[in-house]
Formats: sequence, C-alpha cells, structure tokens
Amino acid sequence: MKSIPNVAIKSKILLKPVTCKNIGISAKLFSTTKVVNNIVLVENKQGVRIITLNRPERFNSFNSEMFDTLRNVLNDTSRDGSVKLAVITGTGDYFTSGNDLANFERLERELKGDMNAIADRSVDTIQPFIGSLIDFQKPLIAAVNGPAIGIGATLLAHTDAVWASDSAYFYTPFTGLGIIAEACSSHTFPAIMGTIRANEMLMFNYKMGAQEARECGLVSRVVPKQEFRERVEEWVFGAKGLLNTSYPKSMQSTKQLLRNATKRQTLHAINAEECLQLRERMASDEARDAINKFMNRKKSAK
Repeated sequence: MKSIPNVAIKSKILLKPVTCKNIGISAKLFSTTKVVNNIVLVENKQGVRIITLNRPERFNSFNSEMFDTLRNVLNDTSRDGSVKLAVITGTGDYFTSGNDLANFERLERELKGDMNAIADRSVDTIQPFIGSLIDFQKPLIAAVNGPAIGIGATLLAHTDAVWASDSAYFYTPFTGLGIIAEACSSHTFPAIMGTIRANEMLMFNYKMGAQEARECGLVSRVVPKQEFRERVEEWVFGAKGLLNTSYPKSMQSTKQLLRNATKRQTLHAINAEECLQLRERMASDEARDAINKFMNRKKSAK
C-alpha cells in the first residue's frame, strides 16, 4: 500500500504547535508538544522524545494513518542521535483502544467489499509497523495512561518498561473479531506471563487489570491515576530519574544485548508468520461476520 513520506520531525514536515491545556496533559512535562499529521504528538525535551497517540475522540484507536505515522516517527526517533530515550503514551483516558473498526468499514467501501484486498491492505500496514518496534534502538518506555486494547496491549512487549495507571486494563479480543494474535504476541506473551495466562488473553479474550498485569510481568510499575503524569515526569526527569541516574549510551548498549540481532531476527520471522495467518483470517467468513455485526451495531445506535 502507499505509505506517507518519512516523518522528519525537525524539518521535513510542518509541525503545528498545540497547547498542553487543549490536550489535557502536564504542561511541565509536555511543554513543547507539536503535532504530526494531527494524530501523533511529538516532543523533544532534554534528549527524551515523548510520543503521544492523539485521537481522543476515537479513544486513540489505530487507523491506517496512525499506523504509518507512528511507524515513521519510531524510525526517525531510532535514527536520531540526539534522542537518549523515548516515551509513548496517549491523550485523554485511553492509551489506545486498538484497531479502529471504522477503518475496516472505510476499506470495505473503498475496496468494494473485497475481503482479500482489505486483508492485504491492512496487513501491509501492520507488519512494517511491528517491524519498526522490533528494530527500535533506543530505550522505549510505555506510559500507559488508561486501557490498552488489541495492538495497544501487544505492542507493550516491544517496549523496555511499562508504567501503568491503575485505571489501565489490557484486553486482546482477537478471536471475538475473527482474527488472531499479532505484534509477535503469540511468542512474547507466553514468554512474559506463561502459556496459560497468554492463552486466556489471546484465545479467550480475558481482560487483565493493571495490578494483575504487574504481577505477571507485562507491567513494571502501577500508579494511581491522579498521580500518573507527575510520577512519569519524576521517573524520567527527576533528581533520581533516568536522565540523572543512567547514561544514555549504556542504556542503549544494554538494550542491544537484551534484544540482540538473533532475537530480533526471530521476532521478524514470528511477525511474518502471524501476518500471513492474519491475512487469511481477515479474509474469512468469521471476520466478515464480525465486521457486519459492528456495522449493524453502529447503525442501531444512530
């Protein structure tokens, strides 16, 4: 599929400034926030790149543009020598509600109901996005400010720390949508939380709370919602925060040892296999039925 040009945050794309008041986040932490394509906010502060998913009216759900934009931001951040580490978070009450099913509705209209073409278009967007996470070179912290659904939960296994609000939960309802696990979660989730818990999440649509996610290793820290932004700021920029206690090159070199070329090669192979099966499932009668039910619910709500 046609992708948007690479996002060069400093010069190649017009960045529209927005105020922290408008997006409801800490003015101190996010004081120079800019907008990339209106759906991803990017801030550079003291060598930290803060990436914010910004579709609050859709609970920060992923459409094709979000996948492409975030992939380009991640690739740019990974290459940028001035970036010491990165933080990814969401605007509003959700981290992300996962794939925007309205995007499938749009693709159905655009591709005249051809489920094979819809599957091809979708997977051709998702696979390189996951690849950008696998190959991301800088320390990456997920500041999970609220629910993380679908891709929002599975991408966390590619980050280096997950700090979660106690309002967050983690939910991967893939089989209820007629599709399968993605983002290498068929491999990463059993490795993190054990096979039985991974089965519950990936096969049986189990919704996991923040404290349970911490107990099983998916989350590293849990904070009360009302303190979340302040604590994230403290852990990154405070006197005892990462910038003042850890050298950036040492963090990056350690990450390269923990996520070495062999491990990344394995993840790329798993990503390819999952996407192959995802393509098949998305073109199936089950996926068609799930999309039809979604559309019918949407019509009934009008």
